[in-house]
Amino acid sequence: MKQNYIKLFLFVTLFVFSACDTKSSDSNTEIFLHLIAERPSLLMVGDSISSFWPEELLDPFTVVKAAFPNRNTQQILTAAQNVQGHYRACTYNGGANDYLGVVSPVSDVRITETVQRQKDTIGIMKSKCDAIVVIGFWNVEAPWPIFAARQLNEKMKTSIHDEFILDPTAEITPDMLMDGGHLTYRGYQVLSPLIKESFRLGGILIQ
Repeated sequence: MKQNYIKLFLFVTLFVFSACDTKSSDSNTEIFLHLIAERPSLLMVGDSISSFWPEELLDPFTVVKAAFPNRNTQQILTAAQNVQGHYRACTYNGGANDYLGVVSPVSDVRITETVQRQKDTIGIMKSKCDAIVVIGFWNVEAPWPIFAARQLNEKMKTSIHDEFILDPTAEITPDMLMDGGHLTYRGYQVLSPLIKESFRLGGILIQ
């Protein structure tokens, strides 16, 4: 309903401006109708977190996924290499599966290697995406890699400089996790507006 009101507002605005300036009315009409009709594309690259993301929560995006459960960062990198086409917006998540079953602190060398694969994947995505949001890690619980998730989150924030990193540690609470790591529907409800707002601030969304 809200989206329909926005479209109506844009249409009325178009009508007013077109009436005031007949010379530019044709070009104004074309621009505004394109903005109203377009459903921007969103490519989600990652593991089960992206794979299970309820697409209706990301409206008005048209969602395409190159995301699969249990994928580590090397497999996610390969998936990104195989992506075809170009997208208005993209998200990246991944890294926890590199450390499944590891509940103790991880060496900085291994964390750095994981983040480098993340950066390599994001580098590939840059040629296929107008804007990218990198989804960080929330605090997970055993048997998920408790320490590695926190280490990755910190390393990503100090190593990935070109793209916006969404740090969800303050937003995702234990009651939003179904098994200590995966999100419940409520968890996705919390993160989805943050992702859309990030793209709105970047000029990808006008709604």
